[in-house]
Amino acid sequence: MSQSSADHNPREHHHGTAHRGVDPIRQHTPVFGEQRRRIERARDAVQAEIDQLQGEIRALHQRYREARSALVQHERRLALRLFRPGRRPQLDGAEALPPVRHDVEWIWGRRLRSTCLQLLRNLGPLSLTELHRHLHERGFGVGQRNAVKSLADALGYEVDAGRAVRVARGVYGPADPTGRRPPAR
Repeated sequence: MSQSSADHNPREHHHGTAHRGVDPIRQHTPVFGEQRRRIERARDAVQAEIDQLQGEIRALHQRYREARSALVQHERRLALRLFRPGRRPQLDGAEALPPVRHDVEWIWGRRLRSTCLQLLRNLGPLSLTELHRHLHERGFGVGQRNAVKSLADALGYEVDAGRAVRVARGVYGPADPTGRRPPAR
């Protein structure tokens, strides 16, 4: 069925704009004359402000990158001075390891294991950090790049051989408090 022209609503003609109460003819009316020039000047002023802000943002971002790079460089320089392997302060506030003496005797392998066993027999159970400290105080240095790992490996070897016991994580003691070796099989 076709509608008569009297029943036709002009607001329903263009893509459902009637619900907004906008007359479709006035919606797309171009602006001319002085009103158009005013709107163009306002648009150009806003665009110039946006361009200026974008330039300032780029300059600020460049300054930020330079400052961040300088901060990273300073932090790296400080970290190199403050934290050398084996010298980091303990989290619980305990004193860091004492430095090795100038006449240090570097030990590793069998000599490291026998020295650690002797310290455990004389002093009882020790943590790896305490054992490392006692080695330094007695003029010994662990002749490996990662000293605490080397100590743990050496004591793990002694635990497997039955000459030491693992008391807790990172804590070792002598297998026999009297210092006697277990009988050979």
